[in-house]
Amino acid sequence: MTKLLAPGGSYIIADDAHVAITTGKFTLQGIYMGDIVIPEDGAQVAQLIFFFQIFSPISKPIQNVSLQIKFPKTDQPFFLAIPDSQISESPRASSEKNIWNIRFPFPVSGPILHRGKIEIIVTHKSGKFELLPTWIITADENAQRMMRLSVANASPPPS
Repeated sequence: MTKLLAPGGSYIIADDAHVAITTGKFTLQGIYMGDIVIPEDGAQVAQLIFFFQIFSPISKPIQNVSLQIKFPKTDQPFFLAIPDSQISESPRASSEKNIWNIRFPFPVSGPILHRGKIEIIVTHKSGKFELLPTWIITADENAQRMMRLSVANASPPPS
């Protein structure tokens, strides 16, 4: 198993989230498993919930973390500063595998969605890094892609 050498992260995008008051558990609903498909360019949705997991090696604690989400064709990104109190040590089987871990929801209300790439940047005391993007595509583009995939995967007729 390899050692974690640099900060990194991942995220899930969903339409809605519920939090259990007694346990603090999150339930995500309407999870996007790939591209976000919109009926037409410029569609507005009620909200999107980005649920992040940000981590760093135990030897390099991540501090002063903020998240930036930039939607295509928008001037103003959405920002969220994460309190250092939300950063916790996640113990592993041996101390050299321990990591600093942040699990945090980031609700975005009423975004207008255009075709293109959602850019996500994590900034912290020692620098910044970009997470893998999610793409927004229209329903027509998705239908064309599905058609190409079905043609490419079609079996030849039996002889």
